[in-house]
Amino acid sequence: MNLKKVLTNLTLVVLIFIGFSTISLAQSAPKATAIPPTNLKVIDCRAIMRFIERNVDETIDVVFNSRENLNSVNNFNSLYSELGEVTLNDVLACGIKNGDISLWMAPYYIRYFLEFLIGIAGIAAVLGIIIGGFRYLFAGVSEDKEAGKKALMYSIGGFVLIMLAYVIVNIVIALASG
Repeated sequence: MNLKKVLTNLTLVVLIFIGFSTISLAQSAPKATAIPPTNLKVIDCRAIMRFIERNVDETIDVVFNSRENLNSVNNFNSLYSELGEVTLNDVLACGIKNGDISLWMAPYYIRYFLEFLIGIAGIAAVLGIIIGGFRYLFAGVSEDKEAGKKALMYSIGGFVLIMLAYVIVNIVIALASG
């Protein structure tokens, strides 16, 4: 193997490791999971889900009008003021915790999961752009430059497709839920 290629690949691995270790050490970044996160306890989730069952029409109206904050439903603050602000993600997570998933929640679960997948794909596209740019920048032989150009072209194309997918998902969800 060529010493230059070995050093180039080793440098690339070190740069990627530094990038990912910096991301993983960020304390302020929220943890991304395929399931909506919540800090609510199971008992609080049960109370919220019972409240939603009693006020399902008003809750759906609040959610469908994209206020995405359950506190704007009548009587919610008076009953659950100690919980603070309860968002749509909290409601979705409580539905999963309690196994109390309603049909009206389906578009929001789908949206959350698709946005999670689009985020993962976006990270992969940016990583591809970085790797392609690195290969193109440090290539000495014309074959390596062509490989870098192709990697950049495909990664940028993938990034554009990911952005289009994000727009399409949000449009379809908006049409399906409103």
